[in-house]
Amino acid sequence: MKRKSKFILALVLMLVFSTVVFAARKVNITVTYDNIKVVVDGKEVQFGKDTKGNQIEPFIYNGTTYLPLRAVAEAVGKEVKWDQNTKTAFLGDGTVDMGEVNKPLTEIMKPFSTEKAEVIAKDEYKTKFSLGGKEYNNGILFNSYTYKKGHANFNLEGKYTNLTGLLGADQEGLTVKVDFVGDGKLIQSFDVVGGQLPVNVNLNVTGVRLLEIKFEWTDGLYSTTYTGLADVFVK
Repeated sequence: MKRKSKFILALVLMLVFSTVVFAARKVNITVTYDNIKVVVDGKEVQFGKDTKGNQIEPFIYNGTTYLPLRAVAEAVGKEVKWDQNTKTAFLGDGTVDMGEVNKPLTEIMKPFSTEKAEVIAKDEYKTKFSLGGKEYNNGILFNSYTYKKGHANFNLEGKYTNLTGLLGADQEGLTVKVDFVGDGKLIQSFDVVGGQLPVNVNLNVTGVRLLEIKFEWTDGLYSTTYTGLADVFVK
């Protein structure tokens, strides 16, 4: 038999504990409990209780079945923890790999394919380049001296949601087109004017596996410029 219950829930947090929690915004919703079972690899999951002692079970809201995060954790054999200060739910041991925190992309991984592109990573190459009068020791340098196009391809493995950086070219008057392509779809295109201050790059790369960074210039037959993508960070 179906039963309906009304809860005052913080919409973002309701999947974590399926109880009333503190939040900046609360929403009244009606959910339906219908004795829903969850089977993982042929074995039915037996749910326990939440931190308040309430039985954990899936529910239906607006035609969609939801599982509290604690239920998901139990289904895959992981512990779940909640950090109220940072509003973060942890599955597993709750630790963060600090090795990749605040590190540039070029120090986390190398492109698996490049054409006329040089990777700058301070721990490896000790090389610097300048954009807008400021020196940088990490990033990607595209050589446009005699080549009209090039690329650098990264395998992000769908692990990141955001990419930031600074994009510029050194030769005044030259315009270079730079495309960021994720899994074959254009994310954003920039027309970089040489001799100007670098522009900010802030991209949504959620779920992207293959990231292609392509550059191309069409002005004239010969160029003495380079295009730089500096301070590239992902999170």
